[in-house]
Amino acid sequence: MAKAGRAQPVASPRPPRRRPNVPLRGRGRPRNWIPIAGYIAFVLIVGAAIFAWDQAYEARQRRLFAPAPPQVIVRNLIESIVGTGTVTDVTLDNKAGTLDVTIKDVLSKPGQSLEEKKKNLSTEGALAIQFVESRFRYKTMTVHLVQDGKVVATVSASGQGAPTTTYSPDLK
Repeated sequence: MAKAGRAQPVASPRPPRRRPNVPLRGRGRPRNWIPIAGYIAFVLIVGAAIFAWDQAYEARQRRLFAPAPPQVIVRNLIESIVGTGTVTDVTLDNKAGTLDVTIKDVLSKPGQSLEEKKKNLSTEGALAIQFVESRFRYKTMTVHLVQDGKVVATVSASGQGAPTTTYSPDLK
């Protein structure tokens, strides 16, 4: 007989409740690959975008810091002496090693004597040749000095010799 006040356990028809058997990761149950594939695709797209941006940036920097073509440098050298906008044509032949430049004459004035005009034209052409020779070496350099659309003088230099000036028939 049982003592009073104490309850006796009663057998239950059901087994006791336990935690369900959860398999360890990777065992038994297939993975969901969609989030993993999405993450990998995201990383690849971002990496490709950064690579493309870097290539575009580097190309832009190379263009910015690339040296100017020789024609532009010659034009700037001569315009630094004679004046802005005076160089009308620069022709460069790398194979033959020749440079032809056409310049508007700015030193000759209408009231000058013939000798002063010749001296100014010769000086203007010689200075242009010397400035270009300080930066580049050409076999033959020719500077055509133009006034009112006509060539008034042609200054030529070949090799290391001094420039020679040929004047138009109007100045002879």
